[in-house]
Amino acid sequence: MHMITVHEKLLYAAWFGSCTAGDKVRLNSFVRRCWKLGYFDRNMTFEDMYADADKQLFNRLIHNPNHVLHRLLPLPTTASQ
Repeated sequence: MHMITVHEKLLYAAWFGSCTAGDKVRLNSFVRRCWKLGYFDRNMTFEDMYADADKQLFNRLIHNPNHVLHRLLPLPTTASQ
């Protein structure tokens, strides 16, 4: 299995909420080993990788009105942030 495929499967969000603390320790160990072997270009924790992927997905969803999930967003407000 190619490392890119493993990386994508790791970041698949549906199962993340059911991870125990022990699962997260094992995932971080796996990610650290992959970084040491040169499969990832920077040293990150699993949580960092997950947060980056989540942020990218949300940005795509917000800025693409044709995204399948875009219609589920609340209507934009005019209030200043």
